[in-house]
Amino acid sequence: MELCENCGEFAVDEDELVCKACGIVIEGNKFNPEINKFPKVFNQCSTSRYHLKSSKYKKRPENLVYGLDILKYLVREYSITPDVDNEIRELYNIAYSGRKCKCKEDVGVLAGCCLIQIQRKHGLFFSVQDLCGKLKCSKKKFYHILKFVKSCAGNENIESKHTSSEVDVNIELPKHVEDMIPVLLIGIPEEERDVLIDKTTRLLKLAFSCWILTGRSPKGVIIAAAFLCWKSMHPSRRTFPLTKFCSTYSLSSSQATKRASELKAALLKLAKNIPSYSENYVNEKNLTLHLDFILENSETLRNDLLTNEYLEEEINCKEYKSFRVQKVKPEREIGDNTQCDLDMRASDVEISDTEIESYLRSDEQVKLISSLQSLE
Repeated sequence: MELCENCGEFAVDEDELVCKACGIVIEGNKFNPEINKFPKVFNQCSTSRYHLKSSKYKKRPENLVYGLDILKYLVREYSITPDVDNEIRELYNIAYSGRKCKCKEDVGVLAGCCLIQIQRKHGLFFSVQDLCGKLKCSKKKFYHILKFVKSCAGNENIESKHTSSEVDVNIELPKHVEDMIPVLLIGIPEEERDVLIDKTTRLLKLAFSCWILTGRSPKGVIIAAAFLCWKSMHPSRRTFPLTKFCSTYSLSSSQATKRASELKAALLKLAKNIPSYSENYVNEKNLTLHLDFILENSETLRNDLLTNEYLEEEINCKEYKSFRVQKVKPEREIGDNTQCDLDMRASDVEISDTEIESYLRSDEQVKLISSLQSLE
């Protein structure tokens, strides 16, 4: 195999003069033993010349084929349409050409990351936990490679619909809660106010989706959310107390103290799904330092936390109107033989005089009753 000048891989057969990696046809006179001795690496500092650089690493075409096989398996498992499949393959080719994968398993994870990135672009959610199970990889490795895939997708203006800004659009806060945020944060300095309002709104939407706002006064939750977001904007504020924050900006700390602890508990529960080497990677002391990451991946972390039964129930509730089968019951015809207990058209019944007299009081009974009433 010789080096292809187009893709930089050792995938050109001298007999066929075709690169098996990118498919380009090579002219025979372009082969030179001295040129193909070492792989060419473009010098990023200079745009006018190439530098020769020896490297032990070289991409193998069988790894590319392995990744395509994994991609084909995932497309079949998740019933992905051909149009979306083509988009995933395009992103996979770009990501594969720009990343050095140490083993075939990493190439398979790269294919899975390309799939979830394109699916998020189209607003479709895939469970990271389920995908990692199919790829047999850890969440830490998956998120590490997904970060690289996002950078490749960004070069082609592919924006994920499950980032914090896009996900939050689908969650609507109550109108009175949204109008209350800028009113309560009027005392914040102007250079930080807009950023804090935006960040607080995102955290409140997450709190609303986790039922923290339900049945509670919104004022306390807004102050607690603003306090956590304000602390996350600068590392030196990590140990800043809530009471001092409220007194500085003329806010009520009595309503926010309990809500702040509830918000922290919910955020710590979400942060447990962040892949890390240590068990207590995110704790109460450094929670605000990781708040941006939690908000950015809130949808994924929240859905990973839910059980499969709840996810299925939630999806069924959302799509009930679209997928339910409406059965029209035939109207019941009332025939002539139908009996009705309260039939107003019943015939008159003749009652004899003797039967009527049995219900009437005699003269003696009337006198007796009147005498008893007079005694009272």
